[in-house]
Amino acid sequence: MISVLKPRSAVPADFLVAAREELGRVLPHFRVARHRRRTFKFTAYRHRALKEALEKIFNGKCAYCEWRYAGGSYFEVEHYRPKNHYYWLAAQWSNLLPSCKRCNNGKLSKFPLADPSRQARRKGQERYEKPLLLDPSNPRTRPQDHLIFDSSDGSVKPVVDRRGRVSPIGETSISVYRLARPGLALDRKEWALRVRDKINLCRAARSKRAREEAYQGLKSLVEPHQPFRALTLQVLRESGLVQRSDRNSASLQG
Repeated sequence: MISVLKPRSAVPADFLVAAREELGRVLPHFRVARHRRRTFKFTAYRHRALKEALEKIFNGKCAYCEWRYAGGSYFEVEHYRPKNHYYWLAAQWSNLLPSCKRCNNGKLSKFPLADPSRQARRKGQERYEKPLLLDPSNPRTRPQDHLIFDSSDGSVKPVVDRRGRVSPIGETSISVYRLARPGLALDRKEWALRVRDKINLCRAARSKRAREEAYQGLKSLVEPHQPFRALTLQVLRESGLVQRSDRNSASLQG
């Protein structure tokens, strides 16, 4: 998982119209107690323009595991805060993310909080919650502060601070999103091997031309559309080849 900003300017106008119209029906529906027992059919979050915008922003990857679904699968529009409880956020731009089916099936309607008694019951109260799940589009909670990878086997673990405290956000996110599932770990391991092979080619290059070709090959693995970019940046940091990195860029020393 890696930070990906979702600028407000990227919200599709057609989706925004549909979202506002739906919200106008949602709030009265849930305001009446007897209606809460009746299922409301949310549809705005499935808007085609929204899907296209999310796919573009996240470069055809799952927001949680960074797996490239565009190669032969599909993604689902996932609600960070579940729509069945947070009905007022069912078509809120900031609450919607692209997710592969496996991550979405793991999460379902789960939304653990540090203090469950503070769970929002109506619009606006969510600002007082302290979620235990990472939202890669929230700049206040960076995934790299809570998750760390073992490139030797592709596993992911919660970050442990200097006092030996395990990140509860990292631990919960790994469990709920199923980020430690075996197949995913194997894919990450194979990708890390590929990155290290490129690093070794860079270090072994002797001529200027060979060195440039090696570095271009390595840089191609850091591009936003590539899978497991958070893992790639970590391997590069560990190798000492990263000069600077942030959410969306990395500069290699060479």
